[in-house]
Amino acid sequence: MKVSASISGLYVYPVKSLQGISLSRAVGLVSGIEHDRQWAIFTDDGTPLTQRKKPNMALIKPSIENNGLTLSAPEMGSISVATPKHDKEPIPVKVWKDHSFGQSAADDVNQWITEALKSDVPLRLLKAHQGHKREFIKPERFAVDSQYFSDAAPYLIANSASLEALNQKLHEQNLDEVDMRNFRANIVLSGLPAFSEHQYQYLTSSAHDFAFNLVDHCQRCIMITVNPDTGEYLPKATPFRSLTELNSMPDNTKAPAYGVNSTLDGISSCQLEVGQKVELLTNKP
Repeated sequence: MKVSASISGLYVYPVKSLQGISLSRAVGLVSGIEHDRQWAIFTDDGTPLTQRKKPNMALIKPSIENNGLTLSAPEMGSISVATPKHDKEPIPVKVWKDHSFGQSAADDVNQWITEALKSDVPLRLLKAHQGHKREFIKPERFAVDSQYFSDAAPYLIANSASLEALNQKLHEQNLDEVDMRNFRANIVLSGLPAFSEHQYQYLTSSAHDFAFNLVDHCQRCIMITVNPDTGEYLPKATPFRSLTELNSMPDNTKAPAYGVNSTLDGISSCQLEVGQKVELLTNKP
């Protein structure tokens, strides 16, 4: 069985858990969309900081520059972040249970981030070290040689109709509606029935010569309850409870699912563009 759809949104997240950037076109790599989560903010014990603990991370806006990044935050202005030199000392870190290495941004950048996030402990912005591969505890699921600081899968593919169905339920419950920023998708599809994306195992475009494995449901956490405009949690666990009622994980009825964890299949890179036509298949051809 197959169904047609189109790409209606593309997003990249240069720094893990900071704001994303909406794109009209992008380069897809085995590690994710080009520039995706090559940077992350870490505590001194090598643990990445996310909106799970610091919801105000949603207020920091990154932009990609030729030699690094620019970060902007309310009441903090902007700061330029140069890409660390290749000979800078590698710093061991962990992403969940996976071992990896990063290289630190300059001291003034780290101080700026610590102040912008109102952190009681020093923070460091690290870029994934190009000379060290991430060591995966479960390589059979998503592992690729060049993956950076994403939680697990290099891609999250979402369905715009699923968001519309969720917002309809939130409206009926007199709760705040949400948008795609709450779910931090990389590729958004249109033209599918709500939540039907979970029925397929493969996404392809013969006209543009790319394909993705749709690996499994993405189980969502407290991060979807962060208001991206205020950096604070939405009241009444919105939309966590409503999404759980509407679309729970297959093996856990108390956990919500939204989007599909995915990997690029069989090629090293591809060109993605809003408006591209795709097909979803129940089996790999």
